[in-house]
Amino acid sequence: VQDLATAHWTAAATPAQVAAYVWVVVRHEIDYLGNLNEGESLTGRTWVAGEAVGAKFDRYAEFAKDGRVTVRCQTTWAILDRATAKPIRVPKAVVERFA
Repeated sequence: VQDLATAHWTAAATPAQVAAYVWVVVRHEIDYLGNLNEGESLTGRTWVAGEAVGAKFDRYAEFAKDGRVTVRCQTTWAILDRATAKPIRVPKAVVERFA
């Protein structure tokens, strides 16, 4: 989940945003809907839906094997100013990168 979210952030955000902000997980909710055996692969997809609330933004992810969803996840992330390590309100410019 973290690797998928990090790749999405790096791809969607500007280099200046990546340098200025860091995200931390506040909450995970994961539903396991199927099994995965050693050596099998999953395909993951992630998206942001809804509005940012203060420093928090919800991100969703699904992992599928052969087109069948085996894991669903909702994660609440909080954005921090990298220089101060303090939470900040999610900047509008960051929200727009995920619209």
